[in-house]
Amino acid sequence: MKTHYLSYGSNLHPVRLQKRIPSASLVGTVELPARALSFSKRSQDGSGKCTIAAAGSTQAVFGAIYEIDPREKSRLDRIEGAGAGYDTHWEELLLNGVRTRAFVYVASSGYVDEKLMPYRWYKEMVLAGARHHRFPAAYISALRAVEAAEDRDKQRRKANEEILRDLL
Repeated sequence: MKTHYLSYGSNLHPVRLQKRIPSASLVGTVELPARALSFSKRSQDGSGKCTIAAAGSTQAVFGAIYEIDPREKSRLDRIEGAGAGYDTHWEELLLNGVRTRAFVYVASSGYVDEKLMPYRWYKEMVLAGARHHRFPAAYISALRAVEAAEDRDKQRRKANEEILRDLL
């Protein structure tokens, strides 16, 4: 039996996620009403990574639901930092009119800092996934408008820019 994973950040693009979790298979996309996306989760590298939080009724976050082999969940937990910056939540979602249960990573309260900015390569990974899934133009425009910083670690920046090239 497969497990459903809801991605909304740098794992949105199937190529990116499948490099991390080979069993990942796209099921579909969803809109999470009354949620907001921010790049405020403090990362080990000091930059801001994506998280979602409750928001006003006019806001929404778009995401992709993937099926993964449950044996790979612990690997994804390690990659994402579950228990060390992200908490795992289970969400009840409507996917093509059918109730679906999926796990999602949400920043732990002690790891949220609204002053953080993502690195440019990270923001571009999120944008690549949003474009791939053809999320609404206004949502993509809002992602484009997020201020980003240049990663001063040249080796990390180069490695992630190479991953990004595979997504474009």
